[in-house]
Amino acid sequence: MSSQYSIAGGGLEPSSEIRRDVCGLSKNALALRNQLASLPMSNALEFLASVRKIAREIDLEADAVSEELASIEESYPKILATLRG
Repeated sequence: MSSQYSIAGGGLEPSSEIRRDVCGLSKNALALRNQLASLPMSNALEFLASVRKIAREIDLEADAVSEELASIEESYPKILATLRG
């Protein structure tokens, strides 16, 4: 199990490191919003269109990873049984 998660209350909980990263993302989002507000509208719209394009690419990659994880999760009992012999 990754050190980024801990078992708490019977479930998998993100570590304080992950929570800190999320907080950092929120601060970065606020800083980005302030920077965008200072740009001319055409530049801000062009930048946002680029960000949307990248976000779609990330979303596609995340879907692929999610499908792979689901496949591993589904076959894990068989893999474990094979390893145990």
